[in-house]
Amino acid sequence: MPPPQLPPSYGAPNYPPPGYQYPHVPPPGTNGLAIGSLVVSLVSAFVCCGALGFVGAILGHVARGQIRATGEQGDGIALAGIIIGWLTTLLLLAGVLVWVGLLGVTAAGY
Repeated sequence: MPPPQLPPSYGAPNYPPPGYQYPHVPPPGTNGLAIGSLVVSLVSAFVCCGALGFVGAILGHVARGQIRATGEQGDGIALAGIIIGWLTTLLLLAGVLVWVGLLGVTAAGY
C-alpha cells in the first residue's frame, strides 16, 4: 500500500507525511590531519623544544587544503597547529642562533 499523498501546499514547505522522516545526514567530521597538526605542534613546543614544529605547520597547511576541498570541520584547529608549529620553529632557530653567537664570543675570548 503506497503512503498517503498530501494535497499541494502552495508555497508552504513540503513536510513528510506523519510517520515518515527525512533521512538523517550526519555532519561532516573533523579533519584528522588538522588534529594531527595541533598535536604535533604542541608536542614540539612542550616536549621536543621546537624540533618538530615545522612538521606540525606543514600538516596544518595540508589539512586546510583538504578542509577547503571536502567541507570537513577543523579549520581553526589546523590554523592553531600552523601558528604554534611555525612559532616553535622560529623560537628554536632563534635559540640556535643565540647559542652559536655565544659560542663564537667565548671562542674569540671577548
